[in-house]
Amino acid sequence: MLTCPNCGKIDAAWVFRDLGRDSEFCGAVLDTNPIESPWVEAARTIAGGDLVRAADIIEEGGHIAGAGYARFRAAEALAAAGQEAESAAQREHANAFRAKVGAAWGDRDTERAAGVEDRRGSSQR
Repeated sequence: MLTCPNCGKIDAAWVFRDLGRDSEFCGAVLDTNPIESPWVEAARTIAGGDLVRAADIIEEGGHIAGAGYARFRAAEALAAAGQEAESAAQREHANAFRAKVGAAWGDRDTERAAGVEDRRGSSQR
């Protein structure tokens, strides 16, 4: 398993992606980094929108929790794009991780049933 000294770049990539500022993240953070690593590649891939590839890179690096989250996000993006079969495959991987560790994120229906407010919806009110 690789150590993850740059996992913060992956976390930041998700934030910038959610804010719609992917290119700024690449220019200000990733392009100024002279050291390439799987974590930098994963962050760049998140910013580029290839979330399945990002999940693969993160999983290959041994960051199983990060890969589970990336697969969940990939499943959401694929479903939004109408790619149901691909979405289901990624969701299956994410749910396997969730079940293994008892994670609470990932299942919008379960979260809604438990009364957890959708953060994206609450910020738009």
